[in-house]
Amino acid sequence: MKLWYAWMIPTVAGADLFCKARVEKMSLSPGEVKPICGGRLLLRRSHNAGMAFRIGEGRDWTGLSAGLTALTAAGFLFSLGKRGNGLLRFGLALVTGGGCSNTFDRYRRTYVVDYLSVPVRWKPLRNLVFNLADLAIAVGTLCTALGIRR
Repeated sequence: MKLWYAWMIPTVAGADLFCKARVEKMSLSPGEVKPICGGRLLLRRSHNAGMAFRIGEGRDWTGLSAGLTALTAAGFLFSLGKRGNGLLRFGLALVTGGGCSNTFDRYRRTYVVDYLSVPVRWKPLRNLVFNLADLAIAVGTLCTALGIRR
């Protein structure tokens, strides 16, 4: 049953890379917004050359991204040898899958393709553009923290 968690890594990375490739092929110009999922999400095309929230744009974060992803993958592999704590394994698998996708983007493109945002009234949150990998990393980090506490 523990190997089920291992399948999450390529599934998360593959799904996000597929979405990134589709968004890059669309004729969506920068700044253009297309409502999807009945208007509950907004599709945008954004290139993020920095880390989260565009922090450190203009610097090469590929090495750090690869290192953190490798560290998370090592933690995931270590967790497979332990009994119980599926929440920790689940979280580490999500973070590793998301990290693999964003790191691959950095190697291939030198930036990460972001494509989703949420239509809310609060402008700073509405202007936040992310991808499935970012979402997996955020949820996975929360699950990992909760799993460590157990």
